[in-house]
Amino acid sequence: MAVFRSWLSRPTPPGSLLSRLNFGTLNASHLQRIAIMKTATFPSLRVEAELREAAESVLREGETLTSLIETAMRETIHRRRIQAEFVARGLASSEDARRTGIYHSTAAVHGELQRRLDARRKQVLG
Repeated sequence: MAVFRSWLSRPTPPGSLLSRLNFGTLNASHLQRIAIMKTATFPSLRVEAELREAAESVLREGETLTSLIETAMRETIHRRRIQAEFVARGLASSEDARRTGIYHSTAAVHGELQRRLDARRKQVLG
């Protein structure tokens, strides 16, 4: 936080973004985004007017189109990584079954999943 404080203590030109910010209302996420210098860009994105209007219509207070797009990119990247890991585990499991000759029936798998679900429900709901 010392680095951030020294960064904030720099003089800012009148009318600049930093001079207009009310730091008392910023949360840790905002401060982190301000403190991190973004040095890379995505290419310009051309979209239909309806898509831009739809995006603008769901913006939250203080959110910009840029932050919405950045969030969407991060979530998509995360989701695709999770999907790739899931597929890799499935392929490895398939290869393991072929190699060992040990397969499990659908009924046995569904039964085990139902048993786990029932146990968890009992634990949570009592």
